[in-house]
Amino acid sequence: MSMNLESRLMTHPVNTLRREIAKTNIKGYSKMKKHEVVALMAKHPDKFDHIQAAGEKVKKPRAKKAPAAAAAPAAPAKKVKLIIKNKKAPAEEPAKKKKLIKKKKLVIV
Repeated sequence: MSMNLESRLMTHPVNTLRREIAKTNIKGYSKMKKHEVVALMAKHPDKFDHIQAAGEKVKKPRAKKAPAAAAAPAAPAKKVKLIIKNKKAPAEEPAKKKKLIKKKKLVIV
């Protein structure tokens, strides 16, 4: 079912319509009432034709999840430790400040 531009615009709050007008170079809309804003927008259908009725949202197709296979008994979990060592960067240029470098090492136990 297709609605004309004015009926689609009337489904939105006036602040939303004003935000859309602000994106264009149309002036003098800030003190207008809703029906005046809609009439002004209807004069420029090429700039506002992308607006859909409120509540009408384009649904994106979702990817279906694959069915879960029968789970095999899980192997015992390995313990993992994260070791962080702090070192100061070598002074390459005297004008630059020395930065603190964190060296990360992953150890599997």
